[in-house]
Amino acid sequence: MKRLPLYGQVTIGRAMGRRALLSLAVLFLAAAGTAYGGPSAINLLSQSHHVWGEAGECESSPPWLPTGNVLTYDQTSATPLDVAVGQPLSATGYAHSIAGDFAVSAESFYWYSFAWATSEYRFTPVGSSLCARVSGWTENYVPSETVVRYTLSDATLGSVLDDFTAMGAGPGEPLGFDWQKCYAVNPDHEYLLTLSANTTGSDYSRSTGIDADLTCIPVPSALLLGTFGAGLVGWRQRRRRRGV
Repeated sequence: MKRLPLYGQVTIGRAMGRRALLSLAVLFLAAAGTAYGGPSAINLLSQSHHVWGEAGECESSPPWLPTGNVLTYDQTSATPLDVAVGQPLSATGYAHSIAGDFAVSAESFYWYSFAWATSEYRFTPVGSSLCARVSGWTENYVPSETVVRYTLSDATLGSVLDDFTAMGAGPGEPLGFDWQKCYAVNPDHEYLLTLSANTTGSDYSRSTGIDADLTCIPVPSALLLGTFGAGLVGWRQRRRRRGV
């Protein structure tokens, strides 16, 4: 095999090196402008979860005071929690709370039982527009009680962007909800998302829950960077097809 002169090898090597570096730069610019589109488009700074509840046997008529051993729980953690006491569909009562992964739920059964779950997330958005899709369901013995709540606040300014609550739907009539809303936000500010759910038991199981899915729209500079990167990708492809 005929070998190229040393000068030719060096020239070709440098050209290939420049092409490789240019290709990497193009890919980086294109990715930089599109990296904001994922479902976890926030910088999560901290999270805290709290669950508590009680379950036990009680009187068969008002005021339904406990007649036997009452089981309780009360836990707080920076990681998701899933705690239950008692036995489902049992006369001894049952309470179950779940908090974490941007969702909370509570379930209880029998007259002397209740369950609560709350989660709090502190974060900064990566874009100038934050969108939240909120869904869940409500069911409680007392329809007039608030059983789920979603609150979004600007912790830097101390202002509330949104505060959504839903009442219990009444015995045997779970009420579902599913909505989406976008907010103008500042990527330099810290925001606080709070979710909560609670339920009180009766002669059959009650449950409530709510979850939030957050996404961000990139800031204008990121969109410009992504557009520039995508343009470079197209330019490189055209040069290759022409054999340049």
